[in-house]
Amino acid sequence: MSENKEDLPELPKSWSWICLDDVLLGIEAGKSFKAEGRPPSDNEVGVLKVSAVTWKIFNDTESKTCLVPEQIEPRFFVQPGDFLFSRANTIDLVGACVIVHKVSRRVMLSDKTLRFRFSDISPDWVLYMLRTGHGRNEIERLATGNQDSMRNIGQARIRRIRIPCPPLAEQYRIVNKIEELFTQLDAGVDLLKKLKVKLKRYRQAVLKAAVEGKLTQDWRAAHQDELEPASVLLDHILKERREKWEADQLAKMEAKGKVPKNDKWKLKYKEPPAPDTKALPELPEHWTWTSMDCLGSISGGVTKNSKRKQFPLQMPYLRVANVYSGELRLQEMKEIGVAETEIDRVLLQAGDLLIVEGNGSIDQIGRVAIWDGSIEPCLHQNHLIKIRFSPTEIGQYALRWMLSINGRKRVI
Repeated sequence: MSENKEDLPELPKSWSWICLDDVLLGIEAGKSFKAEGRPPSDNEVGVLKVSAVTWKIFNDTESKTCLVPEQIEPRFFVQPGDFLFSRANTIDLVGACVIVHKVSRRVMLSDKTLRFRFSDISPDWVLYMLRTGHGRNEIERLATGNQDSMRNIGQARIRRIRIPCPPLAEQYRIVNKIEELFTQLDAGVDLLKKLKVKLKRYRQAVLKAAVEGKLTQDWRAAHQDELEPASVLLDHILKERREKWEADQLAKMEAKGKVPKNDKWKLKYKEPPAPDTKALPELPEHWTWTSMDCLGSISGGVTKNSKRKQFPLQMPYLRVANVYSGELRLQEMKEIGVAETEIDRVLLQAGDLLIVEGNGSIDQIGRVAIWDGSIEPCLHQNHLIKIRFSPTEIGQYALRWMLSINGRKRVI
């Protein structure tokens, strides 16, 4: 088949550019079978879905059950060694291909999966070439359809795909080297997964030791005479909390033109309740149990609704999707309409602790991170609880408590 090759790069000596048509003995397609959406049982026959060949390893569980025995034809059965190709899928996945190494059930080609038969070329070489960046460009160049959600590449166009072709012996050597390196990479990936699990356990062990006081046990013993009890710090924080409340109340009254005649208004202040410590473990000397309410101000954020699209003032805001366990993911930020009167309440400051209020999974409830101030100004939605500490350094300790096993137990 004649296909322009002038736009292709120069190849090593003894290599050449070919079209698949030069090495294809034939392309076989299945049919459109009447089928049920579940995989076939042992005594049934299945029909491949395109997802059976999509992810680089043949998976015959990705199949449907043929409901019409008269449609079953052994010539369509998939066999070990078959080279399969998906002729229809999204722009990124059309042309996905696999070589079948194992078949666990009787399955037939569908009208969207093709079987290639080659001559004078290594099928493995073709497989790897079609998976390269050049191979993907060729498939996308020749695929038809004007929507990325569904593209098709017909047999005539498949035959026009151009790939480099070294001598057959060199193909085998290169394929063997590729598979050797892939084996090493797979082993490396498995090792990294195991190390990641170990690292997660080690991290939890360190956090647990830290929030239980074991991590600084020797340091505390060496500085016993210099330590101030945590209760003193807590009293100072509660004193500041009350002073801030009083200052806010006075500002509100002055804004309304009111001057308090006495201090009775101060009686409206509500002290944060002390935590119930009956079921809590014993703490090291000088430590004390307290609550988030004692240490900082807790508030919700912007409630999302359709009316906010009409607000003239649109500002970036954090969503649940931006807050993960100990980290912020800010690649996809959105904006929301906000009234000027509510900005102060929902505006973020660097050091604010953000806690995910709810999520679809119980494991994801209570995801927590510290706002880093990287986007200014920035708001937060109502499903993110904001805690602002004074001093702000307490937020770093609160974050690690929330990330520890001990803290997770309190959340869940």
